[in-house]
Amino acid sequence: MPIALFVPLALSAADPYLSGRWKIEQGLANNTITALLQNRQGYLWLATPSGLLRFDGRQFRCFNRWNTPVMSVDRLTCLWLDNDDTVWIGSDGGGLYYIRQNLWGTVPQKLSNPHIQTILRDRRGALWIGTQYGLNCLRNDRCETFTMSQGLPGNLVYALAEAEDGTLLAGSDGSGLAALRDGKFVVENRVDAPEGIRALRRGHDGTVRIAAENGLFTWHRRVLSRVAAVPRQKSFLALLEDRAGRWWLGSEGEGIFLLENNRLLSVAADSQPVYYVPSLLEDHEGNFWAGTISQGLLQFREKSDAAATQPLSLQIETVLADNRPISGQSGVVLPRSTRLLEFYFTAVAFRQIQQLRLQYRLQGWESSWHTISGQAPRNAMYSNLQPGSYTFQIRFENVDRRHLEKDAIATFSFRIGASFFPPPLAVLLFTAAGALSVFLLWRRRRRIHPPAPVSGNVSAGEPLGENQKKYATSALTDAVACEVEQRLLALMEKEEAWLDPDLTLKKLAEMLHIHPNYLSQIMNERLGRSARDFINTYRIAAAERMLLDPKQKKKTILEIAFETGFYSKSVFNSAFKKFNDQSPQEYRGKKS
Repeated sequence: MPIALFVPLALSAADPYLSGRWKIEQGLANNTITALLQNRQGYLWLATPSGLLRFDGRQFRCFNRWNTPVMSVDRLTCLWLDNDDTVWIGSDGGGLYYIRQNLWGTVPQKLSNPHIQTILRDRRGALWIGTQYGLNCLRNDRCETFTMSQGLPGNLVYALAEAEDGTLLAGSDGSGLAALRDGKFVVENRVDAPEGIRALRRGHDGTVRIAAENGLFTWHRRVLSRVAAVPRQKSFLALLEDRAGRWWLGSEGEGIFLLENNRLLSVAADSQPVYYVPSLLEDHEGNFWAGTISQGLLQFREKSDAAATQPLSLQIETVLADNRPISGQSGVVLPRSTRLLEFYFTAVAFRQIQQLRLQYRLQGWESSWHTISGQAPRNAMYSNLQPGSYTFQIRFENVDRRHLEKDAIATFSFRIGASFFPPPLAVLLFTAAGALSVFLLWRRRRRIHPPAPVSGNVSAGEPLGENQKKYATSALTDAVACEVEQRLLALMEKEEAWLDPDLTLKKLAEMLHIHPNYLSQIMNERLGRSARDFINTYRIAAAERMLLDPKQKKKTILEIAFETGFYSKSVFNSAFKKFNDQSPQEYRGKKS
């Protein structure tokens, strides 16, 4: 028998270089990124097993089932952006969600399977959803399902694309590429067919590239061909054509490759690029992004690339009035009783621009601009505004950067309503009547309850306590604090938010739609604990129950730690000792 010699393909390093990496330590909710897209506002959206992330180049915001009522599961699989900027989100078991103008929703139609793998909107307006069992077509409030009975080579549909002539193409776990014709799917060219198609992408020249478990293929004018420059033993998960016409290939276990001038080049993210890459993206600024399995988010740039010329995007993300989000667009009218207004804003940019500085002001209240830079919080707070019209403005500080638009500005206009008693005399009479009522009530209570004597060990002039001094100027009212406290306790006790190992004060504040500083104040003043101790109270209580439960006797300490929201055994032991003055093992032994 002749001996077959295998000669590995020689690959040279490609021009793009790794310029950034984000993992859990840098703010990711999960180190696995299953899908990527960028919307018109410039935000980068990431689908992960821990929810949907929105990235502005500086910080991540996570949407999950704890803070987004529409979502029933956190494990997300795919994304699609419509022409109207609607973001469609496929989940693993929870069906299909969408975000349109910052409002969340879900499709009411029953799909053939709630485990979504891919999404596509065709040129006729139909929405196609590939699932673990069949392909669904949503059109005119009706759902039509296609399976192997309608010609698909496999019921697990991984990928979709629309050919230049409008033909819908589907890739599945079966053998061959399926094309929709006359209401049924037909398998193209069964000889040397792609096996287990994971990605389809139509290029600028109209040719559809096919990433499969057995190499790379093309489909053009009903002709299916194998790309000879790519070895058939290589398995691919993702495809991207960049502005230069090169094809980026996300592989299964071998990192990223570039196909340029019929040559396959390795894009080395590190010395040993042995990672899985299920998602690729080129953003508006010309950066390249790769979502990996367990290795986080990667950013690449060209070595020869000059500074980006794409204007940066200014966004006013959230406006809160007395800790409640303002619904609607600019121009709202707020009641005269509004005490506190908060504005959260950002500049969406994905390059390290050291000179980038933002400015803000409230026109109608102040004439000068406030400048912020670096890691300073991008928010502004105003309290006790008088009736009138105002416009909150943000802009870039004038810097000598050609790609920054010096005149770019984002605004939010609003009006504070007039007082209930506008005439000055009515206000004076109302104030006098109120003062007289308070005085009479005080006199009456003084006769019934004389003041208690001051304790001998407390001076009448004793300074404020630490919490009192810390929050002396806080605009948080007792009514709001009480309401938030009740919602916080419900979130922890009923929804068990403490099971999330990544739960922080900031995450809790996002779930409750309140500023983290106010939430910290509520925890300190009303609950008497720091955020970490407050969260760990629930975790330790659950751990104590598990340690004493005879049915849980076979579980190790590490298993109990993971099941009660702790990252590691050492962190669990430290927290447990803080609450019980003994280790979990000692607690289990003494109580048994």
